[in-house]
Amino acid sequence: RTMLGTVLPVAGAIGKVLRYPGSKARIHSGGQHGRLTEAPEDASSLTDPQADRSKNGVLLPPTKVLFPYKIFLELHDFDDFEDPPCGLLNCGNSCFGASALQCLGHTRALTGYLLARMHSPQTCLARDWCFLCQLQLHVQQLRMGTSAFSPSSILSRVRSIGKQFTVGRQEDSHDFLLGMLNSMHDTLLKEAGGPKQMDQRTQETTLIHHIFGGYTRSQVKCLGCGFESNMFESTLDICLHIMHHRIHSVASALASFTEHEILDGDNKYKCDNCNKYCRARRGLDIH
Repeated sequence: RTMLGTVLPVAGAIGKVLRYPGSKARIHSGGQHGRLTEAPEDASSLTDPQADRSKNGVLLPPTKVLFPYKIFLELHDFDDFEDPPCGLLNCGNSCFGASALQCLGHTRALTGYLLARMHSPQTCLARDWCFLCQLQLHVQQLRMGTSAFSPSSILSRVRSIGKQFTVGRQEDSHDFLLGMLNSMHDTLLKEAGGPKQMDQRTQETTLIHHIFGGYTRSQVKCLGCGFESNMFESTLDICLHIMHHRIHSVASALASFTEHEILDGDNKYKCDNCNKYCRARRGLDIH
């Protein structure tokens, strides 16, 4: 699996699920363009109203940028990685969590943000336990410590990251990673005044979305009149097929993911502009 901000090791079944954070659906990557099925209520913390994200097939600009993009670019160039980070001790069925935490600890912009203490525990709005506060302490020890240590301070609170997780049980690393990202995203939204006070595109300008986020565009183009129907989905991850004779690199996997198909014959597209069934081209793009 590959995140938009960093490449991560595979955990769990290959090509299992492509999640669109915020929607109540998952797209399974069994077919070329997937199929929709219902997802659990807590699969993601982001919402996904199309009317609030795009207009006339064009992605709308946010009314406000929550985390300045200029500062994000500076954090993206963070290169204080002179020494390798510490290892993490196994604290009982914890491989899934340790691998995900190590990935976050190697993400430049996030590590720079946490080491600069840009999230202040003193002003944190969390009433009980804050994952972002705890991750900040974890990364400080990870980068500045001299020996392996236990991540139990985080893994003993997995239920606070996602209600579907159980302490002491082996979980899916990919699910846990998304849970951590959504937890941090929620915290940053609350600090900015809460999601109810902002449009959807503004919600997608937190540091977490800058680092890991992006959009997929589902497009159908009429080959008769050229009319395009576009739908944008916010996403923090993309599942790529790797078990195929044509797939030999991340680039080729992405090319396969964005490959378009022609709708013709009995599968023609009903064009809203032509008001008739026409040949069309359909596909997903990373926007």
